[in-house]
Amino acid sequence: MAFLKHFYVLLLPVALIASCGAIKGTVITGTIKGAENMSVFLDNVSFTNPNNTILTEKIGADGKYKLSFPDGIKKGLYRLKIGEQQVDLIMDGSEKEVVVNANLADINQFNYTVTGSKLSEEYLRTVKDYIDKKIDVAGLTAYTSKTAV
Repeated sequence: MAFLKHFYVLLLPVALIASCGAIKGTVITGTIKGAENMSVFLDNVSFTNPNNTILTEKIGADGKYKLSFPDGIKKGLYRLKIGEQQVDLIMDGSEKEVVVNANLADINQFNYTVTGSKLSEEYLRTVKDYIDKKIDVAGLTAYTSKTAV
């Protein structure tokens, strides 16, 4: 029994240190090649009101950026904008770490990657399938009817 008591006393600091490294809230990070020293904007997209820019950050000289939301990001549709290029992100509100990587010139052709947001990943995969003619308009319509909330 004394062993367990000492074990828990030793385990507590390890657990506390591990929890300090856990991501709190939401971060959107990545690298945009060709966008060095530009700004990245995140808009909340609305179908009834003008889009609202909720965060702006400078992209580093290495193309890396980080957008932090200490309280997490709310469920909704967002648009990451860099110059004239934009990436749509569909968030369910549970995301912790979202990574978007791209070459600036290729973003509007949907040549980018998204990880950490299942809805955004699925959206990008579906759009690419349509562009690559893996699904047609009828298939796209059926898909959106099935997945629309």
